[in-house]
Amino acid sequence: MNSLATMAFGIILALLAFFIVAGQSGLMRLGEMRREVQELDLKNRELESEIVRTQNKIYGLRKSDPVLEKLAREELGLSKPGEIVYIFPDASETQASLDATMSSDLPREIGSARDLDRTTR
Repeated sequence: MNSLATMAFGIILALLAFFIVAGQSGLMRLGEMRREVQELDLKNRELESEIVRTQNKIYGLRKSDPVLEKLAREELGLSKPGEIVYIFPDASETQASLDATMSSDLPREIGSARDLDRTTR
Protein backbone atom coordinates (compact mmCIF):
# COMPACT_ATOMS: atom_id res chain seq x y z
CA MET A 1 0.00 0.00 0.00
CA ASN A 2 2.92 2.27 0.73
CA SER A 3 4.25 1.99 -2.82
CA LEU A 4 0.81 2.77 -4.29
CA ALA A 5 0.55 5.93 -2.16
CA THR A 6 4.08 6.93 -3.20
CA MET A 7 3.21 6.41 -6.89
CA ALA A 8 -0.01 8.43 -6.56
CA PHE A 9 1.88 11.20 -4.77
CA GLY A 10 4.50 11.17 -7.56
CA ILE A 11 1.85 11.44 -10.28
CA ILE A 12 0.08 14.29 -8.48
CA LEU A 13 3.41 16.04 -7.99
CA ALA A 14 4.31 15.59 -11.69
CA LEU A 15 0.93 16.98 -12.81
CA LEU A 16 1.28 19.90 -10.43
CA ALA A 17 4.77 20.66 -11.77
CA PHE A 18 3.49 20.45 -15.35
CA PHE A 19 0.67 22.92 -14.67
CA ILE A 20 3.02 25.28 -12.83
CA VAL A 21 5.41 25.37 -15.79
CA ALA A 22 3.22 24.92 -18.87
CA GLY A 23 -0.32 25.56 -17.70
CA GLN A 24 -2.59 28.41 -18.75
CA SER A 25 -1.20 30.59 -15.96
CA GLY A 26 2.17 28.86 -15.77
CA LEU A 27 5.71 30.13 -15.88
CA MET A 28 5.91 29.96 -19.69
CA ARG A 29 2.81 32.12 -20.02
CA LEU A 30 4.24 34.49 -17.43
CA GLY A 31 7.37 34.92 -19.57
CA GLU A 32 5.25 35.60 -22.66
CA MET A 33 3.21 38.17 -20.75
CA ARG A 34 6.37 39.94 -19.52
CA ARG A 35 7.68 40.20 -23.10
CA GLU A 36 4.30 41.53 -24.21
CA VAL A 37 4.35 44.15 -21.44
CA GLN A 38 7.84 45.26 -22.51
CA GLU A 39 6.72 45.59 -26.14
CA LEU A 40 3.64 47.57 -25.10
CA ASP A 41 5.77 49.84 -22.87
CA LEU A 42 8.06 50.56 -25.83
CA LYS A 43 5.10 51.29 -28.09
CA ASN A 44 3.61 53.51 -25.38
CA ARG A 45 6.84 55.55 -25.13
CA GLU A 46 6.94 55.94 -28.92
CA LEU A 47 3.34 57.16 -28.97
CA GLU A 48 4.00 59.58 -26.10
CA SER A 49 6.92 61.09 -28.04
CA GLU A 50 4.72 61.39 -31.12
CA ILE A 51 2.09 63.17 -29.02
CA VAL A 52 4.70 65.65 -27.73
CA ARG A 53 5.96 66.31 -31.29
CA THR A 54 2.40 66.87 -32.50
CA GLN A 55 1.61 69.18 -29.59
CA ASN A 56 4.77 71.19 -30.32
CA LYS A 57 3.82 71.42 -33.98
CA ILE A 58 0.32 72.62 -33.07
CA TYR A 59 1.76 75.19 -30.66
CA GLY A 60 4.17 76.40 -33.34
CA LEU A 61 1.37 76.72 -35.87
CA ARG A 62 -0.77 78.72 -33.46
CA LYS A 63 1.97 81.02 -32.17
CA SER A 64 4.46 81.41 -35.03
CA ASP A 65 3.72 82.84 -38.46
CA PRO A 66 7.03 81.60 -39.97
CA VAL A 67 6.24 78.04 -38.89
CA LEU A 68 2.76 78.28 -40.38
CA GLU A 69 4.18 79.75 -43.58
CA LYS A 70 6.76 76.96 -43.85
CA LEU A 71 4.10 74.30 -43.40
CA ALA A 72 1.84 75.97 -45.99
CA ARG A 73 4.71 76.00 -48.48
CA GLU A 74 5.85 72.41 -47.86
CA GLU A 75 2.56 70.61 -47.32
CA LEU A 76 0.14 72.62 -49.46
CA GLY A 77 2.49 74.00 -52.11
CA LEU A 78 1.37 77.59 -51.48
CA SER A 79 3.45 80.61 -52.45
CA LYS A 80 3.50 84.36 -51.98
CA PRO A 81 2.02 86.62 -54.69
CA GLY A 82 4.51 87.11 -57.53
CA GLU A 83 6.67 84.20 -56.37
CA ILE A 84 7.66 81.47 -58.85
CA VAL A 85 7.72 77.92 -57.52
CA TYR A 86 9.86 75.27 -59.21
CA ILE A 87 8.83 71.67 -58.65
CA PHE A 88 11.38 69.02 -59.55
CA PRO A 89 10.37 65.39 -60.05
CA ASP A 90 11.94 62.68 -57.96
CA ALA A 91 15.05 61.05 -59.40
CA SER A 92 13.25 57.68 -59.71
CA GLU A 93 10.41 59.28 -61.71
CA THR A 94 12.90 61.01 -64.00
CA GLN A 95 14.84 57.79 -64.60
CA ALA A 96 11.67 55.79 -65.33
CA SER A 97 10.49 58.44 -67.80
CA LEU A 98 13.92 58.50 -69.48
CA ASP A 99 14.00 54.70 -69.73
CA ALA A 100 10.52 54.63 -71.30
CA THR A 101 11.49 57.30 -73.83
CA MET A 102 14.75 55.60 -74.73
CA SER A 103 13.19 52.16 -75.19
CA SER A 104 10.44 53.52 -77.48
CA ASP A 105 13.04 55.25 -79.72
CA LEU A 106 15.06 52.07 -80.28
CA PRO A 107 14.34 49.88 -83.32
CA ARG A 108 12.42 46.72 -82.54
CA GLU A 109 14.67 44.35 -84.56
CA ILE A 110 18.11 44.78 -85.93
CA GLY A 111 18.91 42.79 -89.05
CA SER A 112 22.26 41.66 -90.38
CA ALA A 113 24.79 43.91 -92.11
CA ARG A 114 23.60 42.61 -95.52
CA ASP A 115 20.06 43.81 -94.70
CA LEU A 116 21.43 47.27 -93.96
CA ASP A 117 23.34 47.32 -97.27
CA ARG A 118 20.18 46.47 -99.23
CA THR A 119 18.14 49.21 -97.57
CA THR A 120 20.73 51.93 -98.17
CA ARG A 121 21.21 51.21 -101.91
